[in-house]
Amino acid sequence: MAAVAVAALAGDWDAVSTAMPTDLDYNAAIEPKTGYTLLHQACLHNQRDIVQALLRQPQIDVNATDYCGQSALHIACHYELLDIVDDLLAAPSLSINLQDKDGYTALHVCMYHSQPTCAARLLAAGANPHVCSADGETPSAVASAIGKDDMMVSAV
Repeated sequence: MAAVAVAALAGDWDAVSTAMPTDLDYNAAIEPKTGYTLLHQACLHNQRDIVQALLRQPQIDVNATDYCGQSALHIACHYELLDIVDDLLAAPSLSINLQDKDGYTALHVCMYHSQPTCAARLLAAGANPHVCSADGETPSAVASAIGKDDMMVSAV
């Protein structure tokens, strides 16, 4: 698994596919401290080619979560990696309203990190703006709490 992780971090899909055993668990954590999967790592490092290649694997779980309950979509939204967000949104099995351990959806993450363009894409793809976090906050309440009252309006 280490060779696969190194190749993924380097953005080298050829090396990733060469290093992959046929019985590789694509959804296994490759980063012990975070619980990141290959898909998480590829998103974190903005490796779109690898994200796309992983999404073509029939056994990939686009909703796999790390130890904080965050999916690849949470990570892509945090860093506003719009091309990767679009790739993830196109995955038929994506749970767009998946909540992390704090109850944050990817839309909450967009609001918290002031990512209105990303938020607009999530809303256009069907994200629910009324989902409450563990603290009872909707995405617009998160935006308001950081002084971005107009962000949800601009995202729509």
